[in-house]
Amino acid sequence: MSLQHPASSTFRVAQWRDDVAKAFQASKPVNQTSVNTRPRRARQHSTGPALAEVSANPQRYNLRCHPKTPPCYSYTRKRKCQMDNEDYIPPADHNGPPRSRGRPPGRPPGRPPTNPRKQSDQTKLIPLNDNPEASSKQSTFSASSGRGRAKSRSGSRTAKTFEQQRSTTNIDLRYLGSCDPPVERRDYKVFLQKYGKFPAPVEELFSALTNIPHAVIPGALKEQYLTEPSAPNEGLYDHNFLTPEETPYESARLDSLKTIVDQIVREASFNHRMDAIEKQWGGTMWSWLCGHLMSWPYNQRLRLLNVEQCSIEPSELYTRMPNGNPLIYSTEAGSTTDNSIETDSNPKDIKRIVDWCVALDLGWKEEDILEDAFATINPNECSLNQSLSYISRSPIFLDVELKKKQPATDPEVALAIWASAALQKKIHHGWDTTLPMPAITIEGHVWHWYMFMPIKRASKNLIGLLMLGPFFMGTTASLVGGWQIVYRLNILIKWGTTTYSKWFQEQVIGWARDRSGRVKEGDSLVSEWG
Repeated sequence: MSLQHPASSTFRVAQWRDDVAKAFQASKPVNQTSVNTRPRRARQHSTGPALAEVSANPQRYNLRCHPKTPPCYSYTRKRKCQMDNEDYIPPADHNGPPRSRGRPPGRPPGRPPTNPRKQSDQTKLIPLNDNPEASSKQSTFSASSGRGRAKSRSGSRTAKTFEQQRSTTNIDLRYLGSCDPPVERRDYKVFLQKYGKFPAPVEELFSALTNIPHAVIPGALKEQYLTEPSAPNEGLYDHNFLTPEETPYESARLDSLKTIVDQIVREASFNHRMDAIEKQWGGTMWSWLCGHLMSWPYNQRLRLLNVEQCSIEPSELYTRMPNGNPLIYSTEAGSTTDNSIETDSNPKDIKRIVDWCVALDLGWKEEDILEDAFATINPNECSLNQSLSYISRSPIFLDVELKKKQPATDPEVALAIWASAALQKKIHHGWDTTLPMPAITIEGHVWHWYMFMPIKRASKNLIGLLMLGPFFMGTTASLVGGWQIVYRLNILIKWGTTTYSKWFQEQVIGWARDRSGRVKEGDSLVSEWG
């Protein structure tokens, strides 16, 4: 039978395909298994041009296969088959219908797949290593199948152990609760229900920060805010302004304070709009406002400290993990090393825990007493706080941590580790630990305040820290929120220059006198050495 079909627009594709298949089967060697074999069903195609035209011009219509190959394979297979060779002889075992995946006639049935990962879906057993250390790190079996694999990024599938080191990126407050000293977060309402009230030093500061009036803007500035068209006075009402009796600021300083608050609100809007870096937020928000308040005539002179590059030293002040190893918390900018916890004998310093601190500015008499006391102890103990850097002679009473909205580390964890080191410093020298340690976090516009208070665990003979917060302090997104920040920050500075200053004189300066052998006679300081 001829393979040519008369060109017609009404030809029947199915009948022509059957004729071609019969002709193809007749041209093959007779085999019992392939006599009644039905050819594979072709994909449905549009009629297109006449088949005579297709057969006469195979190159034009991309008929790559041998002329004896059925058209069903010519249209469906793009790969050039072996039957294109004129001297090709089909193998003797090539019988029966083609494979279900569309293998064209002529391909050897035993050809291996090109992707070695799909050779087998069976589970392979891996023998244990003779080395007990190496065998504990590998799994006894692993599935080689491409489906259902649950491996880690490193390619291993190992379980955690009790002694396994923990990456600093996974450290949270729950983990710090099992360290030494422990740091736990509690809701203050739950604490009050359990214990009834806070200790007296904590209650004094906590009540002052939480019970602020709804109106926070000085009433003397009401006319300026409501009449100046350039002032950011959106959302200001009569109930936002304090009466003259309630204003905690001196009237002579209100104009300069208003200028600072207005400037901070504008700069915060710019920083947020331009996605400014963290140091820009700290330089234009925190340092401006706190620097201005520190210039006010408080009972004690103050000092603003940038502690971004200050480390916790010595290593005895490090927080200890449950297994006794030191917790190394590194957030150094630009570091390319893995921030895993080091357990060698000389661990690296803890970098950049907090950003800013507010401390008392000591007089020369106090510094003289302290230096005499430091001369009698180890040089690594000669510090008033948890660092041996340039801030070692500064008694810190307020910690500040700045973070953007997508921080690399948790600011609460950084404050907790810093406060934990301060607690151990007090315990080491025998100073009183009942005084709370306030802290502030700044994340974009929003400010929060925290309070760390010492507690003692009943189950263990450990003195730890209880973290209260976060509590809303204010926001630089509005004028009312900016004045709320000023109101609470003024409370914290007053507390530092009164309550904390008194504690420092009694505990630290008193300790220094005992160590140096100095006694106080009236207003003059003399030495027992003569």
